[in-house]
Amino acid sequence: MNKKFINAIKTSRISKILLLKVSLISVFLFSELVLRILGYLPFQAIDNLDTPVMFEYDHYLGWRNKKGNYTFQLHGDNINTTILHNRTRVTGEKQGDLQKKIICIGGSYTQGWAISDNETYPWKIQKKFRNFDVLNYGTSGYGTYQSLLLLKNIIPKTKSPKIVIYGFIDHHEQRNIARQDWLLLLSNLSKRNHIYTPYVSLAKNKKLAFHPPEKYPKWPFSHYSSFISMVNRKYVYIKTMSRRHQRKITKELLSLMNKYCDRSNIILLIAILKANDDMKKQYISFFKKNDIYYVDCVFPFTADMVVKGDGHPNGKLNTLWAQKLSRALQEFVNKN
Repeated sequence: MNKKFINAIKTSRISKILLLKVSLISVFLFSELVLRILGYLPFQAIDNLDTPVMFEYDHYLGWRNKKGNYTFQLHGDNINTTILHNRTRVTGEKQGDLQKKIICIGGSYTQGWAISDNETYPWKIQKKFRNFDVLNYGTSGYGTYQSLLLLKNIIPKTKSPKIVIYGFIDHHEQRNIARQDWLLLLSNLSKRNHIYTPYVSLAKNKKLAFHPPEKYPKWPFSHYSSFISMVNRKYVYIKTMSRRHQRKITKELLSLMNKYCDRSNIILLIAILKANDDMKKQYISFFKKNDIYYVDCVFPFTADMVVKGDGHPNGKLNTLWAQKLSRALQEFVNKN
C-alpha cells in the first residue's frame, strides 16, 4: 500500500470528522434559532425580586427562616417581616412568660408572605388567646413533609406545646413529591435561598420512602442555550416522572403528623386554607375517618382577599382564617 493511498484515507477520515462536527454544530444552531423563535428561552433565575433574602440553607429541611427585621415595598405597600432568633415570625407582644404554646406550621400562607407581621393569622390568634404563646413557624415554600420534619425538630425543644395548627393548601401535595415543575420553580427563585427540598416517594413495598434535600440539576451552559435548557428540562421531567401518588403520600404524612402529636400529648388541628371542592371533600372524609381535627377555612380567592399583584392571601383573608380557627381553639381550651 503506497504512501499516497494511506494519506488519502487519512484525509478522507479527517474530512468525515470535520463534516460530522459541522453538521452537529449546524443542527444545534438551527435548533437554537427555532426554539428562540418559538419563545423557548435559556434557563434564567429571577434576579429582580422585590423582597429581601429571608431564608438560609439547612441541610435537614432544605431551607429555614433567617433571623432579621425586613422592611420593604411590595406593589406600593410597605411590608414589615420580623423573624426572631428561634426562626419564628413575631406574633405580637407577650404578657409575661407564657408556658402553654400554640405552634403554627405550614408554608407562605401561614408565614404571611407579602403582608406585615400584624396581618398574619397567627398574630391575630395571639391577640385572642393572650394566655398562650403563639409561635409562627410558617416557612414560605414548605409542604407537609418539610412541616413534619420541622415539627419533629422543634417539639423536643419547646416547653409545654399544647396545640399544633398546620395550614394546608392544595399545592403542598406537589411539594411533598418534588417533581420537575416544583424543582424548577425553586431553582428559578434561587435568589431567595430556597433551592434544596426533601421529598417523599412510595417504595416498591408501598411504604413511604424519605429522601434528603435535592435541587434542580442545572446543566452547564443552560443559562445561555435554549436547546440545552430544554433538553435539561426533559431530562429532569423523565427523572422525576415516577414521583406520583401525591395525594396518597400527603395523607400518609398527615397521619404521621397526627400520630407524632398524639404521642407527644399535643392536639393537631389541620387548617384547610385552600383547596377545590373535590379535594376538600376527599380530605375532610379522610380526617373524619382517622379522627384528625380540622377546620374548613376555605374562602374564595377574590380580588379583595389577595395581595394586589402577588396573589397571596391579604390581611382580610387572614382575619377570616383567624376567626374560624379561634372558634375551634376555644373549644379545645374550654375542654382542657
